[in-house]
This record gives sequence, C-alpha cells and structure tokens, in this order.
Amino acid sequence: MNDAQALREADEEGYARLLSALPAQAAGRVGAAMAESWRHYHARWHLGRIWRLHGDYGARDWDEDVALLAAYHDIVYRPDAPARRNEYLSAAAFLEDAAELGIRPARAGRIAGVIVATADHLGDGAAVDPATDPPGAWFLDLDLEPLAATAHAANTALIRREYAHVPDSAFASGRRAFLERLADHPWLFRTETARRLGWEQAARAHIAADLA
Repeated sequence: MNDAQALREADEEGYARLLSALPAQAAGRVGAAMAESWRHYHARWHLGRIWRLHGDYGARDWDEDVALLAAYHDIVYRPDAPARRNEYLSAAAFLEDAAELGIRPARAGRIAGVIVATADHLGDGAAVDPATDPPGAWFLDLDLEPLAATAHAANTALIRREYAHVPDSAFASGRRAFLERLADHPWLFRTETARRLGWEQAARAHIAADLA
C-alpha cells in the first residue's frame, strides 16, 4: 500500500468515527447523502479527513460543533447547482434537524452561518473570527486544508470528475480565477493551529505551482 492509499484509508476510518460521534438522525442523513453517485471530492473521505484532523489537532470542547459542521456542510451537493445553492440548502437541512437535535436557536444559527460561509471562505467566511467562534473558524480551516495536502493534485482531479459536465476550457478558466483570488488574499487560514501546522505555506506553494 502506498502513502496515498494509506491516507485515504485513514480518512475513511475517520468518516466511520464521525458517524459514531453524531446523533443517529444526523448520521443517517449524512450517510444517505454520501451514497450519491456523483460525489468524488465532496465525499465521505473528505468528511472523514476533517474529523481525523480535528481529532489530531482540535480542541475536545469543540467536538460537537465540528462534528455537526462536517456532517452537514456538504449534505446537499449537486455539481450543476448555481453558485451558493448547495451551501444554502445544506444550512437549511441542518436547521431542519437542529430543534430535534436539541440545539438552541442562537447556536443553530451560528452553525448554519458557518455552513453558508463554506461557499466563499475568504468572502462570507472572513467574518468567522477565531476570537468569537473558535470551532467555526477551525472548521473552515479544516475544510480548506486539502489545498495544503500532499494529495492536492489528486484532489483537483476528483473535483474535475465532479464537474465532468463542464467543458475543459471553462473548467480551467474558472479554476484559475479561483486560485488567483486565493493567491491575492493576505491569508488563507485563520487559526494559529493551521499556521503552526504549515498549511498556509503548503497551500500557497500548491497554488503557485498550479498557476505556473
């Protein structure tokens, strides 16, 4: 087994641990969503990687929020959906379940806001401050971590598979615009933990290589 296969297996194990950490209602809903055939990048391994990295580096008192964010942030995902629609529908799905999960409205609204922010980490997401919402800020860093991962090129290929309906030229230009916007931003990761782990430097190196 090579390193990439070992990491993917670890991420799959992380997904299984995430399901066991969730209330049964949420675990069932995310399990059904992750079975959708068009998921290649926005898939169970991505959720498992988030939960695995949180387990390695995150604070234990953030577990419940991070588990819910991992479970619901991509629970609605269609590659052909208009911009931001998946994130808004995912937040709505969470809010539908929040009352039954015993989550108070103010907290539910904050978690839903972080889910919406995954549509644009450096736009809406910039308002998620580590000082006022530590688990939300940490989750956004976890969601962006694949930009820094050694499997960055493989992840890009998986995203391309999800967008197979988009012509090569349109995909390339859209991807380039996205990467240029990231490259121009003064920061990509907002938490000290992410910066200490070197995610900022690694992600910028990958972005620069892709743009070159």
